[in-house]
Amino acid sequence: MLSGAVDVQQGTKLAGRPITLDSSFARITRGDIKTLQAWAAIPENTLTLTHPDGRNFNVLFKQPPLTDIKVVQPVRPSDEADSDAMTAHLNFLTV
Repeated sequence: MLSGAVDVQQGTKLAGRPITLDSSFARITRGDIKTLQAWAAIPENTLTLTHPDGRNFNVLFKQPPLTDIKVVQPVRPSDEADSDAMTAHLNFLTV
């Protein structure tokens, strides 16, 4: 405040809440990673994320959209295939 007083606002954040999906214990194919990267390149592409408990979230890709992309079993670049198993973190923001 201009007077130096503290202004505290409290409430539930409905939009802009970050959601990160961690695939450390799941596998994503290289082809799926390519598809997700293509979707993340589309500005303001809104997706629906369905939680296992039935909740739905409208989300946008957060920047950076995918982080910690790793191949489960390293392969030579010449042997890369769309079926290779990978892990990644997917970063979203609720809309």
